[in-house]
Amino acid sequence: MGVMAPRPRIDERAMGAGTTVRFALLVVLLLAAGGAMMLPVVKSLQRRDALGCTLAAGIDPDRGGDMASVINALSQAVAYRGCMAEYAPPPAQWLIYGWPVLLSVAAALLFVLLPVWKARSRRAVPLESVDPDGEIRALLTGIAATAGLARLPRVVVDRASVATGAVVFGRNRRPTVCLFGGLLACRRSDPERFRAVLLHEFAHITNRDITVTYGTVVVWRVFLALVLLPYLVWSTRQVHGFLTWWGEPTDLPSVTRNLLLPALTVALVSLARSDVLRSREVYADVAAVRWGADPHKWDVVSRTPAGGRLRSTLRSLRELWGTHPRWEERRGALADPAPLFGAHALPMFLTGAAATMVNIHLLTYLSAYNEYSLWRVQLVSLAPAALVAGVIGTALWRSVAYAVLTGDRIPSGARAGLWLGAGLGAGGLFTGYGISGAQWLPQRPAVLLLVVCAGIAFAWWVTQCARLWAGAWRGRSLRPPLLIGLVSATLVLSAWFAWWTMDGASWAAGASYNTSGMRQGVLNAFPGAGGAVASGQAATNGSTVVAALAAAWPILGGFVASPLIPAAIAALWVVPLAAWALGATPGSPRWVTNALPGGGCPPATTGSRPRPCAWLCGPGRWAVVHAGSPSPLPKPSCPDRLPVRSARSASTRRTIWRRCSSPWWCRQEWPPPWRPRGRAAGAGWPPP
Repeated sequence: MGVMAPRPRIDERAMGAGTTVRFALLVVLLLAAGGAMMLPVVKSLQRRDALGCTLAAGIDPDRGGDMASVINALSQAVAYRGCMAEYAPPPAQWLIYGWPVLLSVAAALLFVLLPVWKARSRRAVPLESVDPDGEIRALLTGIAATAGLARLPRVVVDRASVATGAVVFGRNRRPTVCLFGGLLACRRSDPERFRAVLLHEFAHITNRDITVTYGTVVVWRVFLALVLLPYLVWSTRQVHGFLTWWGEPTDLPSVTRNLLLPALTVALVSLARSDVLRSREVYADVAAVRWGADPHKWDVVSRTPAGGRLRSTLRSLRELWGTHPRWEERRGALADPAPLFGAHALPMFLTGAAATMVNIHLLTYLSAYNEYSLWRVQLVSLAPAALVAGVIGTALWRSVAYAVLTGDRIPSGARAGLWLGAGLGAGGLFTGYGISGAQWLPQRPAVLLLVVCAGIAFAWWVTQCARLWAGAWRGRSLRPPLLIGLVSATLVLSAWFAWWTMDGASWAAGASYNTSGMRQGVLNAFPGAGGAVASGQAATNGSTVVAALAAAWPILGGFVASPLIPAAIAALWVVPLAAWALGATPGSPRWVTNALPGGGCPPATTGSRPRPCAWLCGPGRWAVVHAGSPSPLPKPSCPDRLPVRSARSASTRRTIWRRCSSPWWCRQEWPPPWRPRGRAAGAGWPPP
């Protein structure tokens, strides 16, 4: 029976945290929403006769978004567009495209003025006014040197505050630390608390949290003033008109979405921002303890008011909006940093919803001026895809790396993908993309399950690529293969966004194709079997193939037509194949020894071995040759590892390939994967 090894403490800096990308996603969402949400506001200020063009095209105004109305408009697209261009032209492009620029300029000005305003609002005074002999400055300089700061940042004092805390604001290159009066008062009575608070605030500076945090704050405040307020005025007028004179029951879903869009945007941005800030607080705590802060100073007893299940649920929901985690969570992270390496449900869902909203807002810029094209849609899809890949990909790679380093079970990524897919689908429902203005749900709501499945498949693929590279990479850090994986994930996800924009949303909205016409098109492209010249069994087999192609082509045709699809398909194969080609690392890779304290060896991982048919008989059959191969000989520096014969020879690979290609072998019933939950000493590397 193996001896249970203690869980090693992992350096949280082994890989990027990904919180900066999450802030970038929020900023891009706000900037993209600026022009998209102002488009109907600006249109309402113009004299337009879109109703006349709609009636002339044979479109029922009360059913302006259903598939029949779309077909009527497409059947006479040239005349309809000409009528709209003359009697209901869109606003000047500079009004819409310039709105994100206006938001950026206003945010930049506010970002410069915000530190001055915060210092004056707190009535803070320079440190020199309360420290004439320089005693406090000398103490702060020593603590700053411990935190790795080359010089002491600007320090001000809020003498009116009795709190024993501090706050840092400004920007990364010019930070300002504001000490509360209560903290200065306790520097002699409780010097360890004074040191812990300062190390925590200096950790924010070292982690470069300030610029992105306050940058998001200023963009959000500018968005509230310049976009959300005018949009609320417009939506209020829409509701008033709906209730007084022009309202029809079929308009209720559209009016409701217009009214809920700002509320949902506020909720999404607030929840996501608060979640990132809570994560950064925990990172600062861990850094402060690593620099010598007393962890017992986090033993703060928080009062939990008594109440039933309802009050407990409401309290938990209220905590989601807070920017600081509970003291229990902070103490738990200091004892075990596992939460810092997990792919949690809330950020996965919020990331999916925000990415869908970014994609739809960006597409609004194209649709308003009839600038749709395959290349433009694909390029627009790259922006949300890159942000999702940066957030989700980093979280999944960190979870895999942590499992490898600690010997825990390697996650499959399916749970994170489920929440990601749910967020992608929810974002589409919130904005009403692909849904008629007279409908609450698309005509084919079951098609939305494809969105959820796409999120699961994407997260699973990213996780398996991370698992392969974790065992094959020989470098000092996993960041180079992580970057390769994120670029590949961006291409893959952009292909999905482009397909959903051009074809998937239409299918959900109720689009259909003429079966006989599609069959004739297939026969024209591939004459022969199944056509008029075929007979007997060949005709039967050919007819089946033609029918299958005719049914699948409307769905798969969009993938073939997208410009970057070949690059995405190549990435699906090349990334895992490259890891397999490198082969398993003999002994512990250097990135593992660098991440473990003292350069030790990791315990045995408990991730499950992949099923043979699930990997080897599918598109990723080559990749599992690495993931499922026995471990090679370990390094001499880890004598507690049992030597295992390597199976990475060329003959073994050929044998595995031949068996995988055998239909009999793939039809066999294989036992479910099993690995012990404990971390027994004597296990080899890499993780099987």
